[in-house]
Amino acid sequence: MSLLSGGFTLPIGFAYRTYKQLFLDFPLKATSSDTGSVELIRKDDPRYKPYLEYLPGNKIKNEMKLFLDSVGIREDVIFYETKRVEGPAAGGTNMCKRGSAVIYIPPRFFKRDKEACRFCIKHEIGHIKNNDCFSINFVPAMCKLAAAVYGMFALSFFPAVALATVVGIFAQVTFTNFRESKADDFAIENSSDEELLGGRRNLLRFQVVNREKRFQARNLEKISDFWNQLTLTPNGDDLSEFSHPSLSSRIKKIEKALEQRGVQFDKKFEWKSLQPPLKVG
Repeated sequence: MSLLSGGFTLPIGFAYRTYKQLFLDFPLKATSSDTGSVELIRKDDPRYKPYLEYLPGNKIKNEMKLFLDSVGIREDVIFYETKRVEGPAAGGTNMCKRGSAVIYIPPRFFKRDKEACRFCIKHEIGHIKNNDCFSINFVPAMCKLAAAVYGMFALSFFPAVALATVVGIFAQVTFTNFRESKADDFAIENSSDEELLGGRRNLLRFQVVNREKRFQARNLEKISDFWNQLTLTPNGDDLSEFSHPSLSSRIKKIEKALEQRGVQFDKKFEWKSLQPPLKVG
């Protein structure tokens, strides 16, 4: 037995991230016209809700309000356009109103490819609706806790640490992959034909970029070239991306939905015409 292993294996990190998502804090910044100082306005401030009307991204929320209401998303969900994300992402939950729920969107994505952006947003709304940002941390936390407790009482120090670490990583990867797949299902089910085509288009962009990276790494001149040759497949999938289903499988799922709807699309897509991608997280 090794009770000491518990100090190294208890899922403190997972627990902290679970708490942060459950009670997500999203303060707004206001600049004083007199002093130029920046003030943080938090959710309990009466000025908070009016300030949200001026937040970059609120126009996108207003455009999608009917959809948000139809699928039962909380009224105070925040749409925020920010350079801090490479692609649409979600934060918070639909169940805990003490915290915020946020959809982060890269600037110009909505203007550049509205249908693709709407599909990606619906993917993120699927995460909010099903409280995935909470569960993808909570489930691994419980799995790692169970492994840590078992190791404390049944194993020596190093096997106990190894068991809890492997269980935590495996639980996080597999459950996150599962929830990402379910978010894709939600977006596909709730998207128009044009939005499905946009979602497919954006995923194809990733394959284009990955194929180009693999081609450029063919001479193996840098260490990163070896990695790209090892992890990027000829068709543009990234084998190092464990938390999401493969790009090919996600594209095929959308194409299957399009075929079931009788929507025509070009399977020999002209990849060179595609612009750089924006991630779906």
